[in-house]
Amino acid sequence: MSLSLSVVIPAYNGAKLLNDNLPHLNQSLKEAKIDYEIIIVDDCSEKILQINQDKTEVVRLAKNSGFAHACNTGAKLAQYSKILFLNTDVKVTPEFIEPLLKHFSSRDVFAVSPRILIPAENYFDEAITTAKLRGSNLILKIGTTKQYNYPLEILYACGAALLVDKDKFVELGGFDELYKPYYSEDLDLSYQAWKRGFRVIYEPLSTVYHLHGTTIKSVSKSNQIKKINMRNQYLFRWKNFTDPGLVLLMILEAITVKLINPNPIEWRAFLGALLKLGQVIKRRKRLKKLYRLKDKEILEKFKHLL
Repeated sequence: MSLSLSVVIPAYNGAKLLNDNLPHLNQSLKEAKIDYEIIIVDDCSEKILQINQDKTEVVRLAKNSGFAHACNTGAKLAQYSKILFLNTDVKVTPEFIEPLLKHFSSRDVFAVSPRILIPAENYFDEAITTAKLRGSNLILKIGTTKQYNYPLEILYACGAALLVDKDKFVELGGFDELYKPYYSEDLDLSYQAWKRGFRVIYEPLSTVYHLHGTTIKSVSKSNQIKKINMRNQYLFRWKNFTDPGLVLLMILEAITVKLINPNPIEWRAFLGALLKLGQVIKRRKRLKKLYRLKDKEILEKFKHLL
């Protein structure tokens, strides 16, 4: 197993967070004695990011393009076979990387997530992810106060901190920019991995701390965040669900539920998703032939985490 990795950090107006958190990242990677590089993708911040850290390159985008595009840009520049995606508001701990790397000795592993603790929420661990179906709606359960002291399979690796196999990441097409500017990209990426027979793992011996939502809350109002999140939930289901029963439910709910739902935010979210329906259909046609697992087979794997 090659002990080397590229770190990709999408950043928007994150100079203070980067200057606070990068020294911890550099120190941890140096002590691990691995080859590494750090690629910061400046998503057209209001002020150009100026970072003075070892093995760190800053790439500035010409316009603000959102989380997925920033991550994909960094991934294309990455020279190593493993890519660690990390938010600017994440602080790593010493020796966090080696427990993650060991899982890639298994060829079917796509991504590994560390324990992601949120200090502001009593160290709630947001890395444990699962879901259940309510009709065609995917009801996510994100995080837990319960401690798991052993690796386990999770529905998806949180975009705040995840280590991926670069070849599989490229094969999956990277983060889907359909969801621009943010939300659901990490869920979609891991779900696509599961559909193709790859695995996503949680590793509790690796820990990072997440100051959750710092960037998004600084640039978007709460109703806008809610609308984008709802829109992207529609896009996720329409793109990914292929079980015949779920497809029928999606059609029936789109016709009936929206007729009686008075929520204006949800209506705007639904109409926003409809504007992207053509892109969704193209993706469904291209991806369906690559799938090895059915939707209910995937979700059954994580019922014990509910």
